[in-house]
Amino acid sequence: MAGLPASARRLQPDDGAVPPPVRTAALAHWQPGASLWRCPEPEQARDLWAAYGCGQRAGSVQWQLRGARGELLQVFWQE
Repeated sequence: MAGLPASARRLQPDDGAVPPPVRTAALAHWQPGASLWRCPEPEQARDLWAAYGCGQRAGSVQWQLRGARGELLQVFWQE
């Protein structure tokens, strides 16, 4: 689907991999034919040490709710 990263994965809202807050928000905006996509974001270095591979890295997941024609309806974030 256009506009989605290669790492995106389509999930159903009732899938156990969908966190409860994301599930609740997605179902509040759900439309017939909609789809929910999990799009992991690349990890970002939290500090100078992480830039060299030794420190903490922060990753987040973007969840996209798409309409029946693939249009973006809503975006949710999980850290």
